[in-house]
Amino acid sequence: MAGGDHPFHLETGVWWDMNTCPVPPGFDPRHVRGCIKSALEKKIGRPSVVSIYALGNLEYIPRDLLEMISSSGITLIHGLRNMMDFNGFLEEWSDNSMDTTYTMVITDDYGIAYPPLLGLFEFSKLCAYPKDGRLIALANQSNPRHRVLPCDFVWEALLSDNYADSTGSKPLYGSKPLYVCNICDTYFEEEFSPHLKFSTHLKGEGHRTKLFDIAARDSSNGELKHFCQVCNYPADVDFNLRLHNQSEEHKLAAKKAQEEDNCESRNRGPEWDPVGEIRSNLS
Repeated sequence: MAGGDHPFHLETGVWWDMNTCPVPPGFDPRHVRGCIKSALEKKIGRPSVVSIYALGNLEYIPRDLLEMISSSGITLIHGLRNMMDFNGFLEEWSDNSMDTTYTMVITDDYGIAYPPLLGLFEFSKLCAYPKDGRLIALANQSNPRHRVLPCDFVWEALLSDNYADSTGSKPLYGSKPLYVCNICDTYFEEEFSPHLKFSTHLKGEGHRTKLFDIAARDSSNGELKHFCQVCNYPADVDFNLRLHNQSEEHKLAAKKAQEEDNCESRNRGPEWDPVGEIRSNLS
């Protein structure tokens, strides 16, 4: 995933958690890459080759928003399941990057900004946290049990402060939109409509089957721990089930199920009470 050779001999890998640090309402997602690159150049003091990876559960993020983000040269990775997944991404980055490297995490997830995990790697670390998130508060605490890496940027301010400098930013030369499903280990890098193929994949039976395979189950009875019966949707962790339950797809399915249940109740009518009917006839 490294950015490749470059005369600057300086490389920065950015890991952007889209679920906890979304694009703010009204902000043009095509400028996210340029804003991050501008902020890094100011912080480091000189340009670097910047590779950005947008991570998370991307299933319920609007397709047009993902397309605009990808078109700027950001790689989209669906299905960051746990800390070990993120560790694997960092290991790959470390193995393929240049001698002089930085890494930046944009998140409000303690599992991603976990100091012992990032401390396994020798590159310089930078962090951006959302202004109203929990990590920006933890970063200022002295209790070592709750320490996270220092806050170098506030996510919303990073975008607003660097917007003017981002307008001339160009995607990586020769780059093609790249979408990755980490659940199925599948890549989408076609010349035409990779965003459509990616979105179709996430709704497909093959992907759903894989979700059933990896979903956490109760050790005593084998039942799924995080499961939506309305949509027949399995989730690997509770956070992803909450994302599903908040989605328009789930709300529409739940509304339809409720309407069908109400209709069935009306068709059945009141339950027949033979004893009551006999008493009524005798009175």
